[in-house]
Amino acid sequence: MAYTDVPVDLNEAFSVSQPKIRTNFLDINTLVSVDHVTFDAAGAGKHARVTLPEQAADPDSILANQATIFAKESAVTGNTGLFWQKEGTGVVAGATVEMTAFNLAVNTGYSYLPSGIIIQWGKGTATGGGVGAVNIFNLTFPNAVLSVVITQECAVGQHDSVQVIAATLATDRFYATSYSGSTATSYTINYIAIGY
Repeated sequence: MAYTDVPVDLNEAFSVSQPKIRTNFLDINTLVSVDHVTFDAAGAGKHARVTLPEQAADPDSILANQATIFAKESAVTGNTGLFWQKEGTGVVAGATVEMTAFNLAVNTGYSYLPSGIIIQWGKGTATGGGVGAVNIFNLTFPNAVLSVVITQECAVGQHDSVQVIAATLATDRFYATSYSGSTATSYTINYIAIGY
């Protein structure tokens, strides 16, 4: 016997209704115990954790003055991650924001922030003169690159004065040119890129 919305028929005997009512109480207790502190325990009714099953698609619509958090498979990592959808936007481009995709690799890392900002870091090259060396981001920014900060990688005790310039930015790459004094020289660089 499973939970029923109408466990009692006014024309049936209590001996028939009583097992249905008991089953409903047991099913309600089972339901409340999932991810909640159960009845008669300290903190009863509070969330013990929040488990979100993976959704096949974004929610259909979000009302004004509301936001939705849900789980679905990340197109970036292939794993289930957390997303949120902005108020009153429905399913439109930019309405859903991925919050938890990341790769903590030393030279090819990235992290998604709940605001929609993406931070990437890595190692690349700055070449002397000309257009500069092309450096491909770990993942393509969906919309725009806001900033790239570049530092020269130096050996311990090395004090070379190098000017490194990111000549051109694109959503999937940047070009870096370097000079030591007035001499065009190539260097290994580290970068942090911010975009969305």
